[in-house]
This record gives sequence, C-alpha cells and structure tokens, in this order.
Amino acid sequence: MVNALREMLARKTSGVGEMKYTEEQYINAGYFEVDDVTSNQNYKIVKVRKWHHCVGLETPEHIIEIGEQALRETAIVEDAGFQTCYVCLPCLDKWLNEINGED
Repeated sequence: MVNALREMLARKTSGVGEMKYTEEQYINAGYFEVDDVTSNQNYKIVKVRKWHHCVGLETPEHIIEIGEQALRETAIVEDAGFQTCYVCLPCLDKWLNEINGED
C-alpha cells in the first residue's frame, strides 16, 4: 500500500498529465484508426474521475490515475455496442513525437 502511494505521488509530481501539445493536436493525431466495424467516433481530452487502463503504446499495460488527463474515444463497435477507451498523455506524446520526427 505504501509503495503504491509513493508511486502515485511520484507520477503526480513528475509532470504526468501535463499537456505538451494542444488539445486539437492530440485529438487530430489519428491515434485511433477508422475501420469498417466502428462508427460514431468521438474524441475528447478529459480529466479521468476513476482509474482506467491506457490502451496506448507503452508496455507493460499501465493505469491512468484519477485526476490525470487522457484522450477518450467513444464509438459504436459492430457486435460489441457502445465502447469507450482511454490513452494517457505520455503515450500520445510519444506518438506525436514520432509523427513530428522528435526524440
């Protein structure tokens, strides 16, 4: 429990959740691919009110903590219905850095 609290505090003070790019750049980066089985996609930068699994490029899979910002995608997926997923800002930053030829 103490280690989990220390890790959470370290993430909060290490700049996690700060926006390197604009909201528009995060939303328009094309992180989520458009396909034939997904419709009504909506994207928004949100501050999460509960923890979520990040579906980003980072491995191992990690958690977006309460209060952090993330890109939320909502969509209707054929045979699965309404779906929501989240990508943390550090994963989006890595994605945008690659697109922009940085790092």
